[in-house]
Amino acid sequence: MRGLMRGIVTGVIFVACGFSIGFAQEEITITTYYPSPYGVYSNLRSDVLGVGSTYRSTTLTDGQAVFADSVGIGTTTLTYALNVAGDINVTGEVRQNGGAYDNPDYVFASTYPLMPFGELKEFILEKRHLPNMPSTKDVREKGLHLFEQNRLLLEKLEEAYLYILKLEERVSELEKAAQ
Repeated sequence: MRGLMRGIVTGVIFVACGFSIGFAQEEITITTYYPSPYGVYSNLRSDVLGVGSTYRSTTLTDGQAVFADSVGIGTTTLTYALNVAGDINVTGEVRQNGGAYDNPDYVFASTYPLMPFGELKEFILEKRHLPNMPSTKDVREKGLHLFEQNRLLLEKLEEAYLYILKLEERVSELEKAAQ
């Protein structure tokens, strides 16, 4: 691994490692190979970190890190941009493309085409999943898209409330007719 790292290093002796360390206007480039014949560097600190032979930006500010390729946490299998072996803990919000998805409030519009009960029953019996939801086969082939799945689940919940309200109307009418 080769890379560029600018920042502060404390208490470390560098012997051929794959990073460039910069102090003010000074850069030090050290090269290593994995596995390192010199062992592991256990105390390497930097205010700004850029890793990758194609990384050449100077626009990072303190506390930022950029990796020119894939990153692995607890794994060396790098099939995606971020590969994590283990649980992920988030204290803030998870966003897609910097924003949240749109809630499916359109379900409550008077023009929303709620599927009639009979068609819904036939669809479920035939397809074995809800309309507009991915099947197990689709998820296995294409993966689960969390934001889209969450939007669809809320859409189905809102539809279920509309069905409940329709049933309540029917029950009320039957009760009135029975009196």
